[in-house]
Amino acid sequence: MAFIGWPTQACLIVPMPSASWTHPPSDWQGALPLRLSVTDEEYQKVKTAMPRPDRYPEAVIFLDIDGVLCHHAGEGMMSRDPDTHMHNFDRDSVAQLNRILDAVKCEIVVSSTWRIMEEYPELRRHFFNQGVKQFISGVTPDNAQVQDRTPSGLWVSAGTRGDEIKTYLGWHDHIKRYVILDDSSDMLKEQADRFVYVENGMFNGGLLETHADQAIKILELNC
Repeated sequence: MAFIGWPTQACLIVPMPSASWTHPPSDWQGALPLRLSVTDEEYQKVKTAMPRPDRYPEAVIFLDIDGVLCHHAGEGMMSRDPDTHMHNFDRDSVAQLNRILDAVKCEIVVSSTWRIMEEYPELRRHFFNQGVKQFISGVTPDNAQVQDRTPSGLWVSAGTRGDEIKTYLGWHDHIKRYVILDDSSDMLKEQADRFVYVENGMFNGGLLETHADQAIKILELNC
């Protein structure tokens, strides 16, 4: 286990793979992730094959996976990547995500429960294998692990997925624009104009062209 302690009012305890470095190489130019743990092999593979993001991105996609990129209407749920052994993403949904990445310079922060179930380096490799054009630059904190201090000094759970996103934004004040792609609706009222609801996406085809268009508009309006 490792402790990441730069936030002044929150803490996060996450597992670190024993065979990975915990600080980026000197030539690393990626955005600072919450989990600084990428194997040397993964780093070399990704840095030569994918575009390098800004170190401190101003625009971010908070991305769910189940119901957005992986769903029953697509081919992914029936097969697994032979490299990572995770479910394949639907190609059409990936194409829509790449449309957003092509239209607006932004990075991906994973808010899906996959960030808890899978190791960070493997998740990054899976996105690369599935044809996503951009780095994962971070993951949101797990509300079961992150606690906020109340005015009275009591430590309490951070709450919903919307709260997890709010916590991440609080830790990364360089982010000026963001959009949330999710088939769950547990977001905060203040996030309503940045939220693209992929309603019942698990059975309705996940991320569609209409969702991608909406996401692009949100990111462009907030430029």
